[in-house]
Amino acid sequence: MKYSELKKKMKSRFYIRMIAGVLVFTLIGTGTFAYEVSAAKGGGNAQESDTQESSEQQDGTKEAESVLSDVLGEGLTVTEKEIGKEETVYVIAGNTGEAEKVIVSEHLINSEKEKVLLDQSELTEIENVKGDETFAQNGDRLTWQADGNDIYYQGNCEKELPVTQKITYYLDGKEIAPEELAGKSGTVKIRFDYTNHTEEKVRINGKEETIHVPFVAVSGLVLSDQFRNIQVENGRTMTDGSKTIVVGYALPGLKESLQIDGKDFDGGITIPDCFEVTAEVTDFSMDMTMTVVMNAAGLSVDGESGDLSSLDEMLDTLTDAVDQLGDGSSELADGMDTLQGKLGEFSNGVNSLQSGLDAYTKGASQLADGAGQLKGGIDTLAGNVPALVDGVAQLKAGSANAAGGANALRDGAGSLKEGSAQLKAGVDQMAAMVSGMGSQIEGSKAVFQQAVLQDAKVPYTSIDEVGAKIAELQGQREYLSNVIIQALSAGSTTITQDGNTQNVADLVVQLGQIDAGLESLQQLYGTMRGGDLALTQVQSSLAGADTQAQLAQLQSGAAQVADGAAALSDGAVALADGLAALDAGLGALNEKTGALTTGVAQLTDGANQLAGGSAELASKNGALMDGVSQLAGGTTAIMDGVGALDDGAHALADGIVTFNEEGIQKVLDSYNGDLEPLTERIKAVLDAGEAYQSYAGIADGVSGSVRFVYRTEAI
Repeated sequence: MKYSELKKKMKSRFYIRMIAGVLVFTLIGTGTFAYEVSAAKGGGNAQESDTQESSEQQDGTKEAESVLSDVLGEGLTVTEKEIGKEETVYVIAGNTGEAEKVIVSEHLINSEKEKVLLDQSELTEIENVKGDETFAQNGDRLTWQADGNDIYYQGNCEKELPVTQKITYYLDGKEIAPEELAGKSGTVKIRFDYTNHTEEKVRINGKEETIHVPFVAVSGLVLSDQFRNIQVENGRTMTDGSKTIVVGYALPGLKESLQIDGKDFDGGITIPDCFEVTAEVTDFSMDMTMTVVMNAAGLSVDGESGDLSSLDEMLDTLTDAVDQLGDGSSELADGMDTLQGKLGEFSNGVNSLQSGLDAYTKGASQLADGAGQLKGGIDTLAGNVPALVDGVAQLKAGSANAAGGANALRDGAGSLKEGSAQLKAGVDQMAAMVSGMGSQIEGSKAVFQQAVLQDAKVPYTSIDEVGAKIAELQGQREYLSNVIIQALSAGSTTITQDGNTQNVADLVVQLGQIDAGLESLQQLYGTMRGGDLALTQVQSSLAGADTQAQLAQLQSGAAQVADGAAALSDGAVALADGLAALDAGLGALNEKTGALTTGVAQLTDGANQLAGGSAELASKNGALMDGVSQLAGGTTAIMDGVGALDDGAHALADGIVTFNEEGIQKVLDSYNGDLEPLTERIKAVLDAGEAYQSYAGIADGVSGSVRFVYRTEAI
């Protein structure tokens, strides 16, 4: 049946769209797909390999994974139905494609903000990877307490995969194990074979047939400049000069389901179930590979059927859709141009970040050095605190003694002040009576001395005895001074005399008291001696003409003595008050020494933590700089990948035009067989695809989508 006959047979837009949806993959050789980059929500760790790789290998693997994720993406779903469960199956595989671990990431879409979501799953070790919502499990049925939120969870599964891949390596025409291929040179061929393990029993034209769920597999490899003369069967290449991205595709099981092969079409149109890469290689090595497997039925549109009056209207609808694809691909190309321009600004920002981190790491090193010095200083301070506490206690004891001596001095100075005032009054009285005392001077001397002694409250009867007491105190002062000097010279704080041990500080206080008493007696002696001399001068001058002048000088001297005694008394009071305040302050300081010891201990702990933390911070400088260097390198790789993706976007735009102009007509006109049985099989295949909505399980009445992401380790 040719295209002219098809017009007479086909009356439903439904069948036309099914044919286009399945056979569109046969045109990949003449165009390019646009892949939506959408990482699995909440399953970011699912693609991490358990193998041990060197740092350089890991960097290469991450770069390859990033590029392939950009080019292949993880989503090709084109559907208009509302999805309630999105499922991504991550398959960690060896170099030959054999699965080693399967991790499933699930997203329950709570569009109605329900409090409870019902789910069904065959997963084990289920874990909520994004929120804190809980679930109850009864067999394979799960009840999630969603509280209006979407649910993101993942788990493990040992269920058979619907599609498996086998990767075979050849060197110079002979099969070779991947671990043996590493480092070899020659002609290398890498073949990806895909097997569809799903089977559905359906009746087609009254006969029971076996069909497979229609899966499309798209695989990607990143090849370095070690690979030359690259040839691809069932795929295409993209290059940026330093590396080549190879994308291959297959529709495993579709030929068996449709019961067609290459000879059924003209013009070399095929439905592949494998793809191959051949190249001349020097010192073979290869980064990880990535394969995305999806249900091809997702490319079918709403699926509604409806009769139209003519096929022209049906084809117009299809043409409009392809035109929209053309417009979208042009907008995609323009967007990629903008993205490529903005990546330059991003690269400049990464360079600025690298410079800033360099300054930061230098500052962190300086902080670590400073913290170490601070810790040393605080340790020294902590070692001296006990001596400081003892010194404060001793100073407090000495200040108490000094305060007692100052009180005694204050009392003596007060007495001296009163006596000097009386002396002045007596001198004034004597001056008034001097004219009548000429014959009584000798008696007045004794009376004066006795009066002064009495006023000073000193139990001596003569000036000579006052002088003798002064000499005695001077001898004691000299002795104590020598003792104190010897003790201090020997670095001792105590001295033992006659079996008694005394603090040097106490001796210093005693010395001060002797000095105070000696000063008072010397002033008293001076006063008595001055009075005696004055009376003698009066006696000798009574007969002279200058007696009145001398009497005036005596009065002036007495006034000065009174003033000096008053000043001495005031100073003694001030000294006593000051020493009392000092003693009180030292008492308060002594009470706080306990808090000082505790505070220094806390300060020491804090300094140790600061020194340790800053040293650890500085130790991370190298890793931080390595990380930003990797970021800079990754930015370059991203720019390279975006450049390649930009080329692909423009190629897509061109390919859509070609697809619009030549593709659909070419497919329909190239088929040599009867389209009516083919459309029945296509419908059955698409029905099987529509029914397959989950790998690990899905609740009744919920629409789902599933995709499989296979990742092999590097060689």
